[in-house]
Amino acid sequence: MASEGQGPDSAGSSPPTPEPVAGPATVAAPVPDARSAARLLSPHPHQVLLEKLRRRNVGRVALLYVGICWIILEPVHVIFHMLGVPEWVNRLVVIGMALGFPLAVLAAWIYEVTPEGLKPTSTVDPRRSLLQKTGQRLNRAILAVLGVMLVYFLVYHFWFAKHFADPVADVAQAESGEAQPGAVVPQRSIAVLPFVDMSQAKDQEYLSDGLAEELLDLLAKIPELRVAARTSAFAFKNKPEDIQNIAKKLHVAHVLEGSVRKSGTRVRITAQLIRADSGYHLWSETYDRDLGDIFKLQDEIAGAVVQALKVALLGGALPARAAPKSPEAYNLYLQGHYFADQHNKASLAKAVDYLQQAIQLDPNYEPSWTELSFVYSDVASRGFLSVDEALAKAREAAAEALKLDPKSARAHVALGLIHMNIDWDWAAADKEFKQALEYDPGNATVLVASGALELALGHTARASTLFQQALARDPLHASSFINLGISYYAEGRLAEAETAFRKALELKPNLIYAHNGLGLVLLSQGKREAALAEMGREADDGWRLEGVAIVNYALGKRAESDAALAELLAKFEKDAPYRIATVYAFRGESKPAFEWLERAYTERDGDLVSIKVDPLLKSLTADPRYAALLKKLALPE
Repeated sequence: MASEGQGPDSAGSSPPTPEPVAGPATVAAPVPDARSAARLLSPHPHQVLLEKLRRRNVGRVALLYVGICWIILEPVHVIFHMLGVPEWVNRLVVIGMALGFPLAVLAAWIYEVTPEGLKPTSTVDPRRSLLQKTGQRLNRAILAVLGVMLVYFLVYHFWFAKHFADPVADVAQAESGEAQPGAVVPQRSIAVLPFVDMSQAKDQEYLSDGLAEELLDLLAKIPELRVAARTSAFAFKNKPEDIQNIAKKLHVAHVLEGSVRKSGTRVRITAQLIRADSGYHLWSETYDRDLGDIFKLQDEIAGAVVQALKVALLGGALPARAAPKSPEAYNLYLQGHYFADQHNKASLAKAVDYLQQAIQLDPNYEPSWTELSFVYSDVASRGFLSVDEALAKAREAAAEALKLDPKSARAHVALGLIHMNIDWDWAAADKEFKQALEYDPGNATVLVASGALELALGHTARASTLFQQALARDPLHASSFINLGISYYAEGRLAEAETAFRKALELKPNLIYAHNGLGLVLLSQGKREAALAEMGREADDGWRLEGVAIVNYALGKRAESDAALAELLAKFEKDAPYRIATVYAFRGESKPAFEWLERAYTERDGDLVSIKVDPLLKSLTADPRYAALLKKLALPE
C-alpha cells in the first residue's frame, strides 16, 4: 500500500485542481479586443483640437489682438473727440478691428513664423518648429499690454477723477442716490454760461441772460446730453473765473459762452463751445441778425452746438417747440423773466407788468403764461398781494399754459405746487409732478418739486434721493442744499444735515432759513450756544425769532424765550401761525400749539406741509389731536 503523498501523479506534477465550492457566482472581467484597446488609448477629438490650438498659439494671438485694440481705441476715442472727428470714423475703426479678429486667429492657425518667414504649419518639420519660442514671445507681449492697460486705468480713474471730480459729491450724490467717489466727468455734458452784454448802454442784460437760458433749456431736452442747470451755470455771472474751474465745479466737459451786442434793431451774437480740460475751441460763430430773428437764431446756435458735440449722430435731435409769433412779445417775456428772478416786491411787480403785456401781444405763447403763474405764486407766498387773489391768478395762468402746451414740464410744476402748498391735494400734485418728470426727467426744478411732495408725505428717504438727483443736475443751487438738509434733519441724519446747510450758506450766506435750519441741527447735536449764534444770523426775521425762542428755551432762558415768542406773535400772527405753533410744541405747551396749528390750517399756511416730518412737533405726535389734523390734511398717519 503506498504511503500518504505518494502515487503515480505525486512526483513532478501540478497540484490537483480543487473541487468547486458552493457559493455566490462570479463573473470574469471581459478581455478587450485590439480595437477596443486602441479606442481607450486614443485622445478625444476635442482634446486634439484644444492641443492644436494651444500649440499653434491661437489663444495667445486672440488675447493679444483684443488687448492691442483696447489700447488703441481708448486714447483714439479721446483724440477724435478733441479734433471733432465724425462719429462714423469711430464706428469704422471699431468695425475694422472686429473684422480683423477672425483673420488674425485664422492666420495663427494656418501659419507659423520660421527663419525663412511665414509658412503653413502643415509644411514645417516639427523638429524645426519655433512655435514654442513664439509662444514665449507672445506671453511677454501679453504681459506688456496688460501693464499698459493697468497704467491707463490707474491714470484715468484716479488722476483724472481727482482733477475733475464733482466738488459737491459728498452731498449731491449720483442720481441713484449712492455715493460716487471720484466720478468721471461725462463727456456729453455742457454748461451754458450767461452771455455777456456788450451793448454800449449796457441795458440788454435781460436779452443776454434770456438768450443763454433759452439755449440751456433747448439743449437740456436732448436725452443724450447732460446740461448743468440754470442756477448753477448762472452762479458764475460777472465772476472772473477761468473755464476749467467753472467746468470742474459744474462737473461738465464742455462750456458754451458768448456775448450779445445790440444796436437799434440789429443784434450781434458771438457764441463759442469750449472743451474744458484742454481749452480748445470745438466751435465758434458770430451772427448778425435783426432782433425779430432772435428765436430762430437760438435754434441755429443750439443746432450747431449739438452738431459739434456729435449728439445728433447718437440719436439726439433738437426738440420741436412753438415759436412766439411776435418778436416784441418775446422781448417782453424775456424782461418779465429777468425781473421775476430777483424776487423782491418791486421786481415782481415789473415782472407781472411785462408778462401781461407779452400775453396781450401773443396770447398763444405758453412760456409767458407759465412764468406768470410762478410770479403770482411768489407774490402770494411773500405777502405782496392778497393770497386768495394771487393764487387764483396763478392757477388761471398755469391752466392756460397747459391748455396751450400739455407737455410743458414747468407748467405742470407750477400747477402742482399750487395743489401741494395751497390745496393740500396730494394726489393732484403727484399727478402733475409725475407728468412733469415724464416730459423732462432731468429737470432739477421738477426733481425738487417731487422731493418736496415726498417729504410732505413722510417719505424722507425718497425725498433725499430726489434732492440728491436735483443737485447732481444743479450742483450750485443753494436752496436745493436746504431742501436736502431739511430731509436729512427729519431722518435724524444730523451730520449730513449739517453739511448740507453749511454748503447752502457757503453758496449763499444770506439765504432765508439756512441759519435757522443749521441752528436746529446743532441744537439736536447738543451744541446749544452754537445753535443760538446761528439763529442770530438768520436773515428772515420770522425764522430768526422762532429759532431764538426755541434755543433759549433749551438753554433754560425762559424770559428770553418768552420775549422772542412775544415778538413773533406781534409781527407774524397772520403770516406765520405754523412757526408760532412749533415754538409752543417744543416748549411742551400742547394746547396753544394745537390752537396755532388749527389757525395755520384755516389760514392755508404753506409751512403746514412740514407737519408730518417736523422734529419740532415730536411732543405732539402721540396726541389724538395730531392724528385728527393729519386726517383733515389727508396725510397718512
